[in-house]
Amino acid sequence: MDAGITDFQELIQKFSELPNQPREDENLFSICGFPHYERVISNVLAFFLDNQREHGLGNLFIDTLLSFCGHKDLDLNYRVETETPTDKGKFIDIDIIGDEYRIIIENKINASLYNDLNEYFKFASKNGRTVIAFVLSLKPLDPGINKKYTFITYEKLFKELRRRMGEYVVGANQNYLSLFFDLVKNIDNLQGRDSMDYEFIKFVKENQDAVNLMNEKIKSLQYEMRKTVKSVNSLVEDAISSKKIRQWPWRVLPYLEDTAVTDIDFGNVGIAIDSILNLTGWHFGVFIRRANEEFDLETFLKNRSIEYQYKEGKKYFLNQTYGIEESPTVVAEYIIKVITALIG
Repeated sequence: MDAGITDFQELIQKFSELPNQPREDENLFSICGFPHYERVISNVLAFFLDNQREHGLGNLFIDTLLSFCGHKDLDLNYRVETETPTDKGKFIDIDIIGDEYRIIIENKINASLYNDLNEYFKFASKNGRTVIAFVLSLKPLDPGINKKYTFITYEKLFKELRRRMGEYVVGANQNYLSLFFDLVKNIDNLQGRDSMDYEFIKFVKENQDAVNLMNEKIKSLQYEMRKTVKSVNSLVEDAISSKKIRQWPWRVLPYLEDTAVTDIDFGNVGIAIDSILNLTGWHFGVFIRRANEEFDLETFLKNRSIEYQYKEGKKYFLNQTYGIEESPTVVAEYIIKVITALIG
């Protein structure tokens, strides 16, 4: 056996022994593409902190938040705003405004605490209101000189919310409960997030020469497969010259598979042949590109004595297969035979 192949086998064996990277389930925030956007998360928090909104959780969020700073018996008649501008053009993330008090929240996900917290506090103190100030963060932050603020993490806040939630669930709007659980899941994912797989990085570093060589071999194989598919397409085009028949190559990298696609236009019906080249060889699937509801491809194939081996999705895979080493000429001749049978 070639020494290079032996090296690759050893490389694959080492790779198979790497621990799997934990998979994170998707949530609404990650699906929409803003899992770490502070403003988006602040808007959702503001929604739940507003005891008059449609979530049906009443004072759950505001009571839980206030439990961390010892404030009780507040008149919970207030309004909630986000991105409140201060006199110096700064913005308070979440601003809860009552007649005699103001609760301000600085929300920190990934960014460092560079904000002028004193400016926020001074602005909120206008009109003689009592100010209750929080810094809510993904990871613990050092309060430093910001003694007027209560620093809490999402982990602590959500833990207390879960503990208190039982009595609120029955009256809650289930749609918004799902939103809350998505928020919790999103924060959980962010807390554990480190997109770098360091075990894999170490593996690549220790086997860099072999990995690079394997990458080169794979790219070379992909190139040869594409070259073969183009050759097949060219042979088919030379044999059948028709504006109603089109040949083109298709693939999805990095997979080791390439396809010579044939599109046949029958007017109100479009039929395609996928001549697929992968590591197991050549396989041929016929499917409807477009048609009316009455058109039945299976009957169409039978009427033209085109036999298929199995159906996968909407694609009928024909009986004929070839090894990967088969010449483009033989493959092209078979495709031409199928095209001829289809067009009658």
